[in-house]
Amino acid sequence: MSKKTNIYEFLQMEAVAGGLTKSDLSFFRKVCRWYSSTFHTPLHEVMECKVVQWDDILLHYYEEQMEDLPFNSLYDIACQEYIPELAEEFDKENEEYAMALVEEQEKTIKKREAKQAKKKQAPKPEPELKKPKSMNLSFEDEEV
Repeated sequence: MSKKTNIYEFLQMEAVAGGLTKSDLSFFRKVCRWYSSTFHTPLHEVMECKVVQWDDILLHYYEEQMEDLPFNSLYDIACQEYIPELAEEFDKENEEYAMALVEEQEKTIKKREAKQAKKKQAPKPEPELKKPKSMNLSFEDEEV
């Protein structure tokens, strides 16, 4: 009984160590368990790669992990992890676009301020009122 207890303790410690260290072997077992439960395949067949090759299993695993991610998060992961040059170029383009917007906004503000200053400086000229023409106050039906 002590041998079995030792084996159980050893396996339990190995499981704990695999969870703490995230070793390649523990990752392999985790992915195999996921594939086995997802695709209803016996675990020993998955671990021996009899049914499906390891590359295919891993591809399915990663695809499912990324399925629910929004586009922006997926794009950020791609840029940071796999295509850093693209991320730098994208950031540069965003910065240039933002600077162009700021410049345009500053020009618009300056124009508006100049227009308002002009309005304040020049008082509106009062409209010239025309003198009324002389009126004939004689009425035709009136007797004089």
